[in-house]
Amino acid sequence: MWAAHWLVQDMDGETLRILAGLDGRDPHEVRDVLVEALADTDTAISSRSDAVKTVYVDMARLCLAGDGGEHWVVSVIERLMITWNYPDEMLTSPLGALYGLDDEWGEGWGRTEPQLIAVVRAACAEQIALVES
Repeated sequence: MWAAHWLVQDMDGETLRILAGLDGRDPHEVRDVLVEALADTDTAISSRSDAVKTVYVDMARLCLAGDGGEHWVVSVIERLMITWNYPDEMLTSPLGALYGLDDEWGEGWGRTEPQLIAVVRAACAEQIALVES
């Protein structure tokens, strides 16, 4: 019991307490403090490439489980691409290849909604298969 208490105390640094007190309204402040809090706890920060893989697999699993819609997946990918300035590691994966599909959704041109849904679900299955093989 004492060892567990010591471990928690050791991880509870000043920046972790500051992070816990933030309300999240300023995302820049949260990011800045988060980096410091992770460093205080000797927690490694994933590369953007690894983080993208993790996020894409989580999104794919949510979609295929029915907890996130196909249009939601495409919309999130659209926002991520714009936010991160279209990095190659985000474009080259199965979900990254869905970038641009948001323009077709509900616009009356291109593929039908059932076709778009099938494309997204296939990409989700492929994204998951990459990590499971």
